Amino acid sequence: MNALIKHLVNQKINGLTSEELMKFGKKYGFKISRKDAETIINLLHARGGFDVFQEKERRALLKEIAQKTNAGLSQSMEGLFQRLIKWMGN
Repeated sequence: MNALIKHLVNQKINGLTSEELMKFGKKYGFKISRKDAETIINLLHARGGFDVFQEKERRALLKEIAQKTNAGLSQSMEGLFQRLIKWMGN
């Protein structure tokens, strides 16, 4: 996969706002409250550079999301990440 495209996808994820995350939820059929969206965004930003293509990083973040919000939302986020990865052809 093209390194530039990977970089752009990761940059988009790391720069997400809670509003954008809520729009993704609506688009891909999962409910996410403003509070939960803000929690997830704060977890992403606290990492200082999340790489969606690294399974170990992804699993650690999803575990944290499940602990801070709920397991269902963590599964929805995993689905969103998998869509991005599949879309990128990885």
